[in-house]
Amino acid sequence: MHVYPQQGKAPGAYMYGAIYDVHPYLLLNFNGEYEDVSTFAHEWGHAIHTMLSKRANPYETSSYATFTAEIASTTNEVLLQEHMLAQDISDNERLFYLGTALEAVRGTFFRQVMFAEFELKIHELVEQGEALTGDRIE
Repeated sequence: MHVYPQQGKAPGAYMYGAIYDVHPYLLLNFNGEYEDVSTFAHEWGHAIHTMLSKRANPYETSSYATFTAEIASTTNEVLLQEHMLAQDISDNERLFYLGTALEAVRGTFFRQVMFAEFELKIHELVEQGEALTGDRIE
């Protein structure tokens, strides 16, 4: 896991766990903000899911769909949000955490639907024998 930003490091965050017999790797850019903590929880959700999937399944069936992958990661985000809301916090802090929770639900729901619609469209084009061009898949 590479947590802190540094010069030349890729921005953002991700979990890489494509190699079956190797533990997942995490890239984060932690700056101490709530969003960074939420991202940490999210990416660890992916990592734990990947480790458990590989432990419970042979190579051929250990991978999973995007929809399934997001369940573990968003569950971790919800657990963090519930933890933060259970603290003795001000009304403004409570509104902040509730707002970020609502935004996470909106963003996750619409984003995953967009991914599914895109994947459906490109698979339908391929099944119809059409080439995948920028004009056809926009």
